[in-house]
Amino acid sequence: MRIDCERMARTLRHTQLSSSQRDRLARIFLFQLASGCLYKEFKEYIRLFKVIGIDEYRASIERFSTSPKAYVRRAAGRLLDSVSFLKPDVDPRAGMRTK
Repeated sequence: MRIDCERMARTLRHTQLSSSQRDRLARIFLFQLASGCLYKEFKEYIRLFKVIGIDEYRASIERFSTSPKAYVRRAAGRLLDSVSFLKPDVDPRAGMRTK
């Protein structure tokens, strides 16, 4: 049985994750950027990363935006661009203010 990673990422966006789970997922995404192995579901991972939050990982992601590999630079740029419009008091899952 093959796990559908895109579906799993979409489901995780709507799931309450603990801080350790969010951290583990973020490290997986960062590892994919570092290794240059970006799978087809990375687009869904970017959406999930919006829910996780990138503040802790912004410096690492910005480092990848200067990668010699063009596709890694694009992926890092998309990740940074996708969350740059979010205000800190807005929950991306609901699009509503949290305060």
